[in-house]
Amino acid sequence: HELRTPLTLLLGPLLDAERGATDALLEQAPAMRRNAQRLQRMIEQILDLQKVGAGKLRLSLEPIDLRSLVRRVVEAFTPLGERRRVALSADLPDAPVPVRVDLDQLERVLGNLLSNALRFTEPGGVVKVTVMRATDDRLAEIAVADTGCGIPAAALPRLFERFFQVDDSSTRAREGMGIGLALARELTTLHGGAIEVESAVGVGSTFRVTLPLVSAAPAPGEDGRLPARARRETAPVEPATRRPDPTPADADEPEIDRPAVLVVDDNGDVRAYLRRILSPRFAVLEAAGGTAALELVRDALPDLVIADVMMPGMDGFALGRTLRDDPMTGGIPLVYLTARAGEEDALEGFAASAVAYLTKPFDAAALVARIDALLAQQRRLRERLRAEWGAPSEPSPVSAESAERVGPFERRLREVAAPHLHDERFGVGELASAVHSTRPTLYRKLKEEGGPSPADLLRELRLERARELLAAGAGNVSEIAYAVGFDTLAGFGKAYRRRYGVAPSAHLNRNL
Repeated sequence: HELRTPLTLLLGPLLDAERGATDALLEQAPAMRRNAQRLQRMIEQILDLQKVGAGKLRLSLEPIDLRSLVRRVVEAFTPLGERRRVALSADLPDAPVPVRVDLDQLERVLGNLLSNALRFTEPGGVVKVTVMRATDDRLAEIAVADTGCGIPAAALPRLFERFFQVDDSSTRAREGMGIGLALARELTTLHGGAIEVESAVGVGSTFRVTLPLVSAAPAPGEDGRLPARARRETAPVEPATRRPDPTPADADEPEIDRPAVLVVDDNGDVRAYLRRILSPRFAVLEAAGGTAALELVRDALPDLVIADVMMPGMDGFALGRTLRDDPMTGGIPLVYLTARAGEEDALEGFAASAVAYLTKPFDAAALVARIDALLAQQRRLRERLRAEWGAPSEPSPVSAESAERVGPFERRLREVAAPHLHDERFGVGELASAVHSTRPTLYRKLKEEGGPSPADLLRELRLERARELLAAGAGNVSEIAYAVGFDTLAGFGKAYRRRYGVAPSAHLNRNL
């Protein structure tokens, strides 16, 4: 996952550039740079682990005041904490804490612990770094405590193993490659120290690093101030949090004259890239996680959902199962676009109702072609449903309360339109032809009777018919939307809520 996602954001724009989209390449250049740096850091960690294992990593030890080093590392991470809305603080003793360390390597240890703490702590949480002397005055201790999601007890014994990843729904979406903590332990051990962890799920975690104290105070100029190079490297670069995400597409109501596609991914760069390649053809909505996506699907009824699997909270598989089991959303095609490339993962995805399981990196043109094919399949389904449900139907009964307001001409139009409501092509022009009249005449006569416009009348008839079919449980929401002549689920959902004040699912299987 950690390798495939940045590769997607590098290879995708490059493939677009090969096809002539040079402007798009320039637009994606900052994201490409961030993800190239991300890959570079992971490669450096892997190489350093190999050096440690081969005994080839040498420390450059020097005396420092640990307080100053910790203060500067915390300051470097403060902007990231602010962006994530996590309170980050340092509790430092009054007296110096002299240690002999390799500044660069100890900074990497602290940077990894702080990066993890901020990543796994939700907005409104707290991360605190404490420096103290042990009771025997022989060891210095750095404690990094957070109020994050916590780590399952079964995972704690293996947490510092190379490439170990916590297999838990609350953490796997934000996990790394299982390198950072392993390297932190190796580097701490090289310093003659140790690292340990205490954690409880739902409470938080505390990582403690202990280092030998030295008797001599730091030499002048060696007070823990990071060299310029180290300070630059300390500043975290997180693709998903380094800069605010672009304004999400779901801030506005979707365009309903084009098929609506919902993109679900917790990585803002991935969402931005997908929005760029899909928006010329589709109305794109966005969600950063499964829970937000579920609300958006039920509200906007997109025509297709593209979802990542590894996301915080409700992951992609849970989202798929929830959509599948809801009559309102069960007919919406779901495509997984994920870095989880295993065969078992794909099988789980199809079991969760996916119609396609695509892996990162991906070809943008192939993705658009796949979406086109799936939506074409949906159109064929609509035609089949309309053919099956297209038998002449009685006009929707007019309530006694409104019977007096329906004039004879409107009543005649209702009778003529009823058998054609399933046909999306049956509009005002076709209605005028069916009664041997013209569009202007329809408008004039309906207006004289105080009735709606011809377009509003057809929409009203379709919604009334949909309400009857929903109440009778004649199909799921998408089937009924297509059966009464709506071309997109988004358009149907919006019109239904405007007319009845509730989502279509509120009337499903109800005796109205």
